[in-house]
Amino acid sequence: MKGRHQPIARIVFRMKRWILQGKRGIQNLTCPTPRFLTGDALPFIIGEVRSPLRPDENPKEYLLTLGKIENLRIALTKIHLIVIPAGEVFSFWKVIGRLSASNGYVVGREIREGCIIPTIGGGICQLTNSLYQLALFTGCEIVERHSHSMVLPGSESAKGADATVAWNDIDLRFSPPVQIQIECSMSNSELIVRFRSAEPFDSGSKIKSKHHLTVLNAGCCVTCGQSDCSRHSPKLEAKGDLRPTYVFDAAWPEWKHLVADRPGKLLVSRSTGNSGRFAWGDVDGQAPIAALKRSLQARLDRNAPPPIVRRHQMDADVQIASALSKKLTFQDDDLVIAISLLAGLWTSGQLAGRRFTVVMNRPPLSLLHRLLDDARSLETDSVHLSDFRADQAIVAAEDHALENCHRIITCHVGFAGLMRSPVELRPWAEPQVVQVERVPKRLIVFPGPATARNGSRSVREAARILNLKVALLGSMLESRDLWDGVELVEPMDWEAKCLAVVQPSVFEARPSVLLRARALDIPILASPMCGLMEGEYQSVNFGDCVSLVKILAELICDSGLEPEVVGRSNAPY
Repeated sequence: MKGRHQPIARIVFRMKRWILQGKRGIQNLTCPTPRFLTGDALPFIIGEVRSPLRPDENPKEYLLTLGKIENLRIALTKIHLIVIPAGEVFSFWKVIGRLSASNGYVVGREIREGCIIPTIGGGICQLTNSLYQLALFTGCEIVERHSHSMVLPGSESAKGADATVAWNDIDLRFSPPVQIQIECSMSNSELIVRFRSAEPFDSGSKIKSKHHLTVLNAGCCVTCGQSDCSRHSPKLEAKGDLRPTYVFDAAWPEWKHLVADRPGKLLVSRSTGNSGRFAWGDVDGQAPIAALKRSLQARLDRNAPPPIVRRHQMDADVQIASALSKKLTFQDDDLVIAISLLAGLWTSGQLAGRRFTVVMNRPPLSLLHRLLDDARSLETDSVHLSDFRADQAIVAAEDHALENCHRIITCHVGFAGLMRSPVELRPWAEPQVVQVERVPKRLIVFPGPATARNGSRSVREAARILNLKVALLGSMLESRDLWDGVELVEPMDWEAKCLAVVQPSVFEARPSVLLRARALDIPILASPMCGLMEGEYQSVNFGDCVSLVKILAELICDSGLEPEVVGRSNAPY
């Protein structure tokens, strides 16, 4: 064992490999194998193999496991959804290319000369094992296949069901009897490889719908104890627990507290120091060019229609996520991601094989669409309830990512109640307030912005009926004619004068004004999707002007103000 990997033996081995690689190179020139194009997923799954990514193993080999997953992550981007016509020869190396550091591959475990050694591109045989199994199951002609030089008891090599590869002379090649498509993906725990076909196979074929490979724990050069061997690599031993990696955009106080509770690597769109919307302070990586493009686009879109503005915002989120994905290393195994960047990271393929948590500072896009559709059914004449629609590809990517996430973190009670994944509910950051003496007037506060989504029409009708003044705290994104018949006032000293803060919105992502009102003990009238806990507000559903008028009338009486009901509104409530 010890003599196999001494310097002289390694030189001899390397020379033999050069000869074999040269011979294979000549063969590839004289008898080239084709390249295959990708296509849309074919309808029928004719075989599936699942194998564990993280078998129980010595913690010292953790970095090698992460290296293997990174190598698989890169390889899958090249083989996923390729279509192999019937009778054509699939060559693993033709599709994947060389496993070199320049191509992004890192150190993983490889069986070589009867030992498990650390090497660039190590672990890729987990993919070739799966491909070989599926080729056998689907009746493919095996053109070339090699077994490993070391047989691990109970493993696929012991069953003769393995397929090792080594650039470029040791290849896996097979030819399918019908056109097939290779589909590859990784969850946090499994490598999943499927063969798809345009037609179902008959029941008498060799197809197995599922097959589970066994990956056993086996020692390697990190842990074998042969410290005098030239392959011994103590530097690859994992040193303690790895930090989480945060991928964020805006610096909400709640997320800054989250990072402070469990420090880790912080990647953000941009950081403006210690003040402002992006006040992250010191960070480990940014996407300044993508963030600058977003900022410039927002300036250009100031007078653009809302659908155009929102499409540009979504595109910018994808570009920022793509830029930040390039700053991830194979050691970034525990990610915490803002949902606004989730679709972009999923599309990049960087979430494959990683454990990730989603920080939910807005509802998922598919849910947001449903909420707005339901609201539009109540206010059929409001075009602004249907002008927010994200691209379907982004919606689908976000949904797939949420299905594979480890857990959800949110401060929003409404969002938490709608999620299937485990949810960690964190407290909202308490605002800094100065207690004031309250003398309520005939004034209500609408946090805004003044859009149909935030329930502006219900607030307008209630103010008309009860003769209330309205203080708008947010921008007026719809026509000022919306507030005809209502006296709008400047929000000076609103904390002392207002009767209540009113926001019967479809949803509110971060209820900053409501949190301030809660801290000052000001009555809050809001929808169940406002983000606060039950009992901290009086519930008024979106579009329910009748209930809003009733609750406000009771507050007027409780405050000792004279009721001044002007009359019924002509609005359809």
